[in-house]
Amino acid sequence: FLFFLLENFPVENVDKYLPLDSLQGTADFSGTLSGDFFNPQLTGTFSVRNGSYRELNFETLEGTCSLNHPLENMQGSVEISLSGVELQGQRFNSLALSTTIAERDTVWFSPLLLVKDSLAFLRASGSLNSNSELGESRIVVDSLELSYRGERAVTLDKVEMNYHSDTLSISGIELAVLGGWLSGDMTHVNGGWLDSEFKFQDIDLSRMPEIFRHDLKMGGILKGTLTLRGNPNNLGGMLEARVDSAILAILTVRKLQ
Repeated sequence: FLFFLLENFPVENVDKYLPLDSLQGTADFSGTLSGDFFNPQLTGTFSVRNGSYRELNFETLEGTCSLNHPLENMQGSVEISLSGVELQGQRFNSLALSTTIAERDTVWFSPLLLVKDSLAFLRASGSLNSNSELGESRIVVDSLELSYRGERAVTLDKVEMNYHSDTLSISGIELAVLGGWLSGDMTHVNGGWLDSEFKFQDIDLSRMPEIFRHDLKMGGILKGTLTLRGNPNNLGGMLEARVDSAILAILTVRKLQ
């Protein structure tokens, strides 16, 4: 076998060998290459500093890999952990990912764990197919769980995400949430435009104040549709809703004597 060490090399110089396009950063790698010419095997540890993948930025990435045919028809497994994560202006504590590479352009992930803080996280499993020559990526989410301040949302079916050039399209969203369900589709153009439509049914409004940290009491069952279009910083849209047995009480206390 052959042991080798690489330090301070740009990831974009080797991304054509990776099942991800657009990965950037400065990397270190130490590992061993074993097997023969026709069946090489690569194992090692690596790190990437001040990196990015499309709209996701991170301070550090650390991982391990065990790969067969690392330069062509890659197969194997990769474990990675990111810290100092930023996605579309939102900061996250960490992102952990366990992957299996079935072929060069297809990566299966189970699980993916994105942690906002001690009260919020997202866990998902599915697959990523990337075509670097066409600038396209397709993600199929088989299962997803979102937890926020004690409330959970889980997918009822597969969700498909397609990224082409600077446009992200998400279809098949169907979530069990707040005692009811929410479904919809959306399209987002990087830096400029959002187009989405959601339907919701049997949403328990009494469970919403804790999520938004408002000092109010709400009640009733919500159903309807929500359409949003425009720049994410200045959205416009239309809400059509019906609330059965509504309760709304707001209490604001400025000073007690």
